[in-house]
Amino acid sequence: MPLNGDVKTFPLSAIVQMIHDEHKTGMLTVVNPRRRCSIYFKGGKIIFVRGNTDAELRLGALMRANNLISEDRLQDMLAVAKAMEKRLGTVLLERKHVTAEQLTSILNLQFKEVVTSTLSWEDAKFTYTEGLDGYVEDIKIEVDPVRLVAEAKKRGEFKGLIPNDQVVFEINPRVDTTKSVRFASSPAPGRQAERDPHHKRNGLLSPGSIPLPCQAPRPKRHYQKRCGQTPY
Repeated sequence: MPLNGDVKTFPLSAIVQMIHDEHKTGMLTVVNPRRRCSIYFKGGKIIFVRGNTDAELRLGALMRANNLISEDRLQDMLAVAKAMEKRLGTVLLERKHVTAEQLTSILNLQFKEVVTSTLSWEDAKFTYTEGLDGYVEDIKIEVDPVRLVAEAKKRGEFKGLIPNDQVVFEINPRVDTTKSVRFASSPAPGRQAERDPHHKRNGLLSPGSIPLPCQAPRPKRHYQKRCGQTPY
């Protein structure tokens, strides 16, 4: 019997934790007024994500942003995938346009960003059903959901510190990683925080910390979306 609920009364983080702890295999579908996301679990690990993904988080866009494929070839492969009714990643692997390692790296990034974003939805309903009827596991990948729950919580701490989507972040190698996010980002005594929306807020990110969802401050600009690199 499916498990249904509202995230206001039963947080998604608790659902994901339960699925992981009980090593369940099934699909968690989350729907809000604008989006839908389905997260596939096998033995408590995330193996696939499907839904209304932001344009910059689609597989093809991520591969272009990381210089793994040209725009012309991407369009050709999208047409092939549609004609063959296969996933883009499967077609790229079969035609040796990417290696398994490259594809896995991009899918890990995509899963992390999409799931972490979904966990932050405040107005949504969910349904969990046992089993993966009809799902074909043609690309082997596993993502630890507990880690994503922790990252979603960390991003919630960042959320209140960001004035708008135009902020640009840079790495501060001298940041004291023993301090909290709020402490590290606080201005020095007697100094007012700048209000310029393009001001770079030092100290928020440090090596090994969790990056924020990338928001390009200018349209039509590709950027590397890897841990430790900054959108600009």
